[in-house]
Amino acid sequence: RKRATAEIGAYSYGSLLVDGMASGICRVEKRDGGAELVIRLFGPLKKRQREDVAEEAEALLAFWLPKSDRRQVSFSDEGRAHQLGA
Repeated sequence: RKRATAEIGAYSYGSLLVDGMASGICRVEKRDGGAELVIRLFGPLKKRQREDVAEEAEALLAFWLPKSDRRQVSFSDEGRAHQLGA
């Protein structure tokens, strides 16, 4: 049972809502004893919206990994940079 849960969790994505609208998906990826929250946007965000999303993402990673100083947030705009699930 643990094994099946771990495999499902490895491929799951979260939803990103901005002002109540679906604006992207996100996923936490383990990185060298820390983690990276990768956010793939469906389209462009205003500068302030992007800053707010980044701030919230950083707080979420701090909650998940309170003892780690190896936390990072990255954006993948419309398929550029980082392909989730690839």
